[in-house]
Amino acid sequence: MRVEHERLGRDGSVCWLYAVRDSTQRPYPVPPAAAAVRDYDVRFKKVLHIVRCPTGNVAALSTHRRETLAFAARALALPPPPTEDAGPLSSQFDRSLFRLPPRPAGAARKRRDRWLAFLADLWLGWNARGERYADARTRIEDDLSGAALCDLVELGIDGDGAERICSSSADSTTGALDSAKTLTRMWSHWVVSRGDFSPQRCLRGACADGPKTPHHRKHANVSWADLSAALGGRKLERVAAVARRYGYGADGGCGGG
Repeated sequence: MRVEHERLGRDGSVCWLYAVRDSTQRPYPVPPAAAAVRDYDVRFKKVLHIVRCPTGNVAALSTHRRETLAFAARALALPPPPTEDAGPLSSQFDRSLFRLPPRPAGAARKRRDRWLAFLADLWLGWNARGERYADARTRIEDDLSGAALCDLVELGIDGDGAERICSSSADSTTGALDSAKTLTRMWSHWVVSRGDFSPQRCLRGACADGPKTPHHRKHANVSWADLSAALGGRKLERVAAVARRYGYGADGGCGGG
């Protein structure tokens, strides 16, 4: 199958933005994702909801451009991102460190707590929206094979019930790349280029500097204690309840419960 990152492949897309429809008033903030569906009324026949633990996902969200976070907030009818922010030309890592400074005190701590509360709202809201449409859900930390992911949404066989249209083989190039983590790294390094997918390029080293974890962005660290201090009360309970339902630990960590 040809499924591309933040654009439409022949068989689908991996794009969290597509959980909502864009419009002229609220365009997708990633140009390839917007261009791919412009002038088309796109509907996906199968939707797989891929979730991540709250501490890891909140930390990763802190790297996104302000326009992207504002788009998500508008789509969920949430307040906009906190006003105190890094400059528009800041790198992903610098944005993350400004919003979530390590060992903060005084004004910096208040800024971090405001950002943690906002990003936790995004984690809750976007996952809730995904659940409304998804045919199945999986955790990115489980590193399922591509074939297993397809089985979750019943894409294991063709229309006649005979031939597999989404499979893996340890003896093939596809099999060598058949894992959620590897595919994430490949997409992150734009191995999909102009609609031509080249697994050989990845095997030659285009993904060699990919991370050992499911997310490639360098960002500030977030602990459950950080979320507890920033959220407290009912919002923290909501995050913990959703995390448990997704199979994470009671402290919102990336391990099992």
